[in-house]
Amino acid sequence: MDILSEEQENFCQRLSIFGILISAACLFQHLFFMTEHWVAFVLIAVYILPLLSYIFLMKQSHYAAVLLIISAGLVFLLELLMSFAGIFSLVLLISLIYLIVSVVLIFSSGFHNVLKRKYLADKAEKAHWADKI
Repeated sequence: MDILSEEQENFCQRLSIFGILISAACLFQHLFFMTEHWVAFVLIAVYILPLLSYIFLMKQSHYAAVLLIISAGLVFLLELLMSFAGIFSLVLLISLIYLIVSVVLIFSSGFHNVLKRKYLADKAEKAHWADKI
């Protein structure tokens, strides 16, 4: 049951690969430059969430769009926190811009609806075959 076209799968994979690379760069930068403070350790979760969001997008999960919105909001708050502290991180700014662009592309193209239809079709197919196997 193929709901996604090849073009949509390629879009999903490319968006995810670059998002994973940017998120991993942010995480590595944070781990390299962080100080020994409990807030720095808590911020690791903020850096891991976009990474997981793009992994869910690569797996074509219907949760990916919601996770990307949450990630964009948290990275925006982190960018505000860092700017108030007088710290500038170009990689974090690039990650924020890429998250916002990803969310806009997913919702403006209706890709989140396609992922939801794919999830419902897979769920219906599992229910159909559950009684027969």
